Amino acid sequence: MAMKNEEVKAAIKRVIQTLRTGDIEKIAYAVFKAETGRPSDSWSFLNRLMMFCSETGDARGIRQWNRVGRRLKKDTKALYIRVPAMVKTGAKRTNEKGEEEEHTRRVYKNIPVYRVEDTHGAPLEEDKFKLEIPANLAQVAEGLGLEIKAKRYTGNEFGYFSASRKEIALMSPDLKIFLHELAHGADNKMHGRLKGGQQPDQEIVAELAAEVVGYLLGQKLNGKGRNYIESYSGGSWKPVFALLDRVQKVVSYIVDKAQIKEGAAPPHISAHVGISGGVPATA
Repeated sequence: MAMKNEEVKAAIKRVIQTLRTGDIEKIAYAVFKAETGRPSDSWSFLNRLMMFCSETGDARGIRQWNRVGRRLKKDTKALYIRVPAMVKTGAKRTNEKGEEEEHTRRVYKNIPVYRVEDTHGAPLEEDKFKLEIPANLAQVAEGLGLEIKAKRYTGNEFGYFSASRKEIALMSPDLKIFLHELAHGADNKMHGRLKGGQQPDQEIVAELAAEVVGYLLGQKLNGKGRNYIESYSGGSWKPVFALLDRVQKVVSYIVDKAQIKEGAAPPHISAHVGISGGVPATA
């Protein structure tokens, strides 16, 4: 049985309350370190920021690329990260044990690294990853005429919805990201063609709708959703409240088409999408 509007409104209210008042540590996307197994996982914030500003999510030295069977493309230019190193000054000093030792000091060296987009060769292990979308949610996307595709993360975004290409592209297996893009798709259908780029009203609607649908599926709320919403609302919740009717319609559309009941775990997985793309096999 489809959820009633009153139930959707109540869920929206609870989600907003948690996002606004929850004592949750704020995690900015710029400093978030995922366990990807890439060398950049252990880099400093500034080095990772440099990498992301170069529009990639994976940069390595030549030898590191060679070890995974990849080579640089012709005329590739490096980006540089700062790496600390200890060098001898030539001076001598006596340590606590009374022993003489050479004095060293910390310096920073510029080390060249190269974007994955500027290499070719053996496929990386992560290229083999598959998205697993709950069947009923995949069917909602299919009903909107959207194809779900898995793509490599380049440091720009974790997913996007394209009305012109009729697709949802995902660079992360995080279900909440899929729900965000699915909400864009539903919003586009119900309220006319969305504008290009990151429009505040569109992003607020999609993120809050994704939080509510995730909540109804039993997922825990975290600080990312709140931070994202506030980044587009100017830190105020007045613009959010003004969009609640639109959010309700988007949530109602998704839960009705997916036949979601509050607290129900996602159904069995039957939509698998590999990095090579392809139409999801839905139940």
